[in-house]
Amino acid sequence: IYVSPTDTGTDPNNADTDGDGINDGVEVSTLGTNPNVSQVPESLVTRQSTSSGFVATWGAVARAAGYEVQASTEPTFTTGLTGGDRPVSGGSVTNLAITGLTNQIRYYRVRAVFASAAGPVKGGWSPAVSAPDLSAFGNYLVLNPATTTTNYFQPGVAQSPNGNSYTICFWMRPDSFGANNVQLVRQSYNGVTGTANVDLDLLPDGSLSFGQMQTTNTGDFHSVRSAPQAVLAGNWYHVAMVRDATNAVLGLYLNGRSMATTNTYGILSPTVTPALGFAATQDALNNDSNTVRFKGAMDDVRVYWTVLNSNQVATALSAGLSKTAANGDSALVFYAPMEGTTLTTLSITDTNTVYKGSLNTTSATNSGTLSTQSALSTPILSWTPSPINLNAPA
Repeated sequence: IYVSPTDTGTDPNNADTDGDGINDGVEVSTLGTNPNVSQVPESLVTRQSTSSGFVATWGAVARAAGYEVQASTEPTFTTGLTGGDRPVSGGSVTNLAITGLTNQIRYYRVRAVFASAAGPVKGGWSPAVSAPDLSAFGNYLVLNPATTTTNYFQPGVAQSPNGNSYTICFWMRPDSFGANNVQLVRQSYNGVTGTANVDLDLLPDGSLSFGQMQTTNTGDFHSVRSAPQAVLAGNWYHVAMVRDATNAVLGLYLNGRSMATTNTYGILSPTVTPALGFAATQDALNNDSNTVRFKGAMDDVRVYWTVLNSNQVATALSAGLSKTAANGDSALVFYAPMEGTTLTTLSITDTNTVYKGSLNTTSATNSGTLSTQSALSTPILSWTPSPINLNAPA
């Protein structure tokens, strides 16, 4: 615990106790910041994302003189880095308009810059923030906002995965994380408690875990997992889960990029009778005691009874399908673009919500609120980016 500059409570074996890219000694002696509290910006959310750009926003860092922002077309900020380090003057200014990136999938990251007599001190970069252009996708489905905890939906049993190959893909925006795993997608084996033919969780560290548990035996769960902080609250991501039953492979894609694959196990091919569940609690699908529901939004939900390759996943995230295209694809068994106006209990009253397949109306109470992707008519910025003043003491 940090008490004072002479009682820092830091790890003597670690020069950067909080992992924020700034040496503990510099934080204490030069910046006057707590070396046990990260100076990396948090609360990063993309705003006003359109085909021409977006607004990057983040939380203020105490004592920062300004920030630097990088934008990229890929999450490693190497081959796709565009525009270099973009300066933002003033520690209380926490947004920047990014223009000129017309790619559909884009990212940004932010770091704090501190002034000192010896020159600027720059902290570590934040995690990459997803900033996709979803203007072509129109409406989306809001699930379990603050005042609601019962929203979920299920494709019909006939349109849910069976024991063979499948690809499930959709856009999602998690609005909050919990202390426990959040259930995104789940399907048990024939209602057997403790099993999962399909299991996609959002973990508290911002990683995604996709797998299956073929029996109730301990250790039978096989999964693939993304890196931590791959997903940040309040931002949109495209997720694709692929199971190749022929080659015994599970694959997980995020924004069209392969996160992980595994082929170290055999896959059973039972007759799977329960419907697939989106945002349902595990208990609702007769599985285990985790009752944490997904809070956020989903859009353009698809279930294929085939394996999509990386190019096909990239095509799926680029635009929605017309009714004609959806119904002409024999491998696509369920498609919900959420372009209607209602998602009501036990029935769909607007056929623009589901283009192909149907919802499970036998045992499910499908619900949620359809909203619209939109951008503000005027930017939220009221200032002009300028060089950061790095000469004055912090």
